[in-house]
Amino acid sequence: MLHMKTRPATVSARDALTITGISHIVQGRDGRQLTILDGVDLSIGEGEFVSIVGTSGCGKSTLLNLASGLLKPSGGSVSVFGDRLSGIDRRIGYMFQVDALLPWRSIRKNIELPFEVAGRKVDRAYVDELIDLVGLRDFADAKPAQLSGGMRQRASIARALVLKPSVLLLDEPFGALDDMTRQNLNLELLRIWTEKPATTLLVTHGISEAIFLA
Repeated sequence: MLHMKTRPATVSARDALTITGISHIVQGRDGRQLTILDGVDLSIGEGEFVSIVGTSGCGKSTLLNLASGLLKPSGGSVSVFGDRLSGIDRRIGYMFQVDALLPWRSIRKNIELPFEVAGRKVDRAYVDELIDLVGLRDFADAKPAQLSGGMRQRASIARALVLKPSVLLLDEPFGALDDMTRQNLNLELLRIWTEKPATTLLVTHGISEAIFLA
């Protein structure tokens, strides 16, 4: 169970993401209630890159699901730039533990998908820019099965950034990769983040990864 009250060093006086007294309770298989999160408070200033470290099963992913609007909290609230979150917010980008690319779509079509979901016209020039940024120009028309795990995660980064989110949530995005690939992608992530900065919250069980990125 994750129980946290913290305030990272402030880069901006404006809070991009504010989590206030968040709790999340689920019903177990035996019918008993399980408390996953209890009274979590967290404020992240605009422009910060914050990492949360925790063991598997402690509630890190649940916290991100709540922060993204995918889950509704049992108690407490989430605000984005002062606006209380009531569902999915297009100002928030989310990169999951697995790439979650649609296998029947090309890499380009996967990156364009958020435009379709949002009912917006695809910005093809920006999609091309992101494809170049993540180093997949020669694989834009390939299917996910034709790419390595690291390359698929690069495509996932591009998809998370394609709607130009102000807040980026990263759920152990490289945890399933081998150590060498993970280190290389950590470097790539910092390079990409420098060019396309967003307030970022990363959850991970890797202490060195958390320190390096944040």
